[in-house]
Amino acid sequence: MEAKSKEFVEKGKEVYSQAWKRYSFSMIQPEELVGGEWAEWYRLTPAQRWLESEKLWQTYLALGGSLNPEPDMQSPFFDARAPRSRPAHGRTGVRVLRRSRV
Repeated sequence: MEAKSKEFVEKGKEVYSQAWKRYSFSMIQPEELVGGEWAEWYRLTPAQRWLESEKLWQTYLALGGSLNPEPDMQSPFFDARAPRSRPAHGRTGVRVLRRSRV
């Protein structure tokens, strides 16, 4: 009786292994949808992504980035005369301005 149960378990393992191979073969890999760098990001756990995001924010701030929002000039509450902080380098913000016609 014990030999039959061992045989049954071994057969179950084999069936499971074959099914997993078929399933994993049919799964879409992140590299198929996005590039390799983004695939690395998707493979990180949420906690690892959080830590990596913290590093990115530190780099952004070290390069002179600001956490202050840019003013919304289309808002009915926008006041052009209100004092605002200027970037340390004196240039415009991070917005890209189009210089030529499309």
